[in-house]
Amino acid sequence: MTDRVPYIAASKVIAAILGSRPDRRADSPPYLIAIYDHELFDAARAALGAEPVPDWLYANRPARCIFVAPDAPHIALMHPEIGAPLIAFLLELLAGCGLEEVVIVTSAGGIAPDLQVGSLFIVESAYSENGVTREFAPGRREFRPSALVTAKLHEACRVSGVRAKAARSRSSDVFFRDAPVRPHTDGAPDLIEMEAATVFAVAERCGVRAGVIGYVSDVLAEEWKRPDDHYYPPQRMRLLDVIRAYAAALPAGAAPGRPVNGRATRGN
Repeated sequence: MTDRVPYIAASKVIAAILGSRPDRRADSPPYLIAIYDHELFDAARAALGAEPVPDWLYANRPARCIFVAPDAPHIALMHPEIGAPLIAFLLELLAGCGLEEVVIVTSAGGIAPDLQVGSLFIVESAYSENGVTREFAPGRREFRPSALVTAKLHEACRVSGVRAKAARSRSSDVFFRDAPVRPHTDGAPDLIEMEAATVFAVAERCGVRAGVIGYVSDVLAEEWKRPDDHYYPPQRMRLLDVIRAYAAALPAGAAPGRPVNGRATRGN
């Protein structure tokens, strides 16, 4: 008797769903923008003209369905629920459907003095404090995004006239912690969020390019501080211009990907 569940490959999950629902499709656009903030997602969806794909693999699951614009079939939008385990599942599955590049748009608690509520950031390294990365990269704690995607995000910020700090993150998908956050020092994490390390770890394993951009929703220090509007500072909507600039720079006309033995094979 074993205490481990037998490994289930993404390709087997995809095949099982298609076997029971032959009306569904499992090909993914090569580019994905996953946005956690619901208002920002709605604004991006309207700006890009994206509509839900009715025959997508998980079309009946709001946090797993994809949205694609008729005139931009190479770009998908997604509005997932928060948490490292879910995004790990989605990225492995999408990689098996042809995903090549993903940008996560998230929020975080600021630690660095220059990351106040409403500040924007691009994650350039993430230190993991969750268990998901341990399964993908045993013994490793630090993970980095694709240099190419990170450069694209910085360029999109420049084109949009938006300032975003290159930040170091600590990724933890546990909400409540007893230990207070220590005062920020040189070399310490600039912020705390929930998914970046996992996104980078899964993307690296699956051959997908990944980047993370976001806004500071609250300040984590000796005393927790949040804005009066409940984590939704108006400055965060500047990310809409960045999303549009990033999307506009992607090569148009790329066909949706196809599963390749359940794994994507693109480089970083």
